[in-house]
Amino acid sequence: MYKIHQTAPNFKILDCTIRDGGLVNDSNFDDETVRAAYLACSEANIDIMEIGFKDSDKIFSRQKFGKWRFCDESDVMEIIGSCGKKISISELADAGKCDWRDFPEKEKSQADIIRCAFYEHQTEDALDIVNSCADKGYQTALCMMAASTLGERAIDCALDKFARSQANIIYLMDSFGALMPEQVETLSDKYCQAAHSAGKLFGIHCHNNLQCAFANTIAAISRGADIADCTLAGLGKGAGNCPTEMLVKYVGQKYKLRPILKAVENFIEPMRKHFRWGFDYPYMISGLLNIHPREAMEFEKSLSLGEKKSIVDFYDKNFKKES
Repeated sequence: MYKIHQTAPNFKILDCTIRDGGLVNDSNFDDETVRAAYLACSEANIDIMEIGFKDSDKIFSRQKFGKWRFCDESDVMEIIGSCGKKISISELADAGKCDWRDFPEKEKSQADIIRCAFYEHQTEDALDIVNSCADKGYQTALCMMAASTLGERAIDCALDKFARSQANIIYLMDSFGALMPEQVETLSDKYCQAAHSAGKLFGIHCHNNLQCAFANTIAAISRGADIADCTLAGLGKGAGNCPTEMLVKYVGQKYKLRPILKAVENFIEPMRKHFRWGFDYPYMISGLLNIHPREAMEFEKSLSLGEKKSIVDFYDKNFKKES
């Protein structure tokens, strides 16, 4: 019998398939897929679904990017209204890429949570965004990306600022999939202490470049994570994320696996005919180098278009400074 593992008292799962998966297909999900993901999360008792980005069409072209890059209220309502709102809805605002001053008051929005993604040098902008959204009535989260690239002093300084913000959640983000479980445990202790001391929650978001997304998520949970991110079939940027289906089974408790598997089988796995995501050697190389996987993503895209390229050449190009 599969063992159910102990989690924080009010532990929650956040499925961000449509948001992180939007980095694979430029957020061009059809409504049927988004609705299926929402229903699967609802039926599986997932606590929160991140339905997309809350970014600006001044930066992202609506001709190239789908509606889930912008999360217009009417589009979100089209999904939620047809199903009935059963779980919390999150949207992600990228620092420097969103019109956060124009976000509606919470009472006029289907979103319950606004998460802000940003790099360390954008910290002040991120604090402005979450504080403004908190004033408008939203729950908020600070998601400082690429923690694997930051030194202890930079992290400590950032966490001190986060603790004094209005954010409800502080996230450890392994954006480049470069961390190993023992590193996540050490960082989780630091993040968890900062968050809990300030009366906030601690969240974890992992990528799978070194095939550690699930293991790293477990490591953070063992260190007191209150919220863990995941995606259906691991669909997400580059090597993808911790799979929802694995996390649901690991945590057990109130969560149900069958609705997740149904959505994966009918809507997510068929996407592999057109898009490549999940562990592959170019993503492994970017993870080992602790860099953004954009070049690896371009490499994978070229393969999906039928081009013949060498993984060894990709390695030689990216590790040329090694010698």
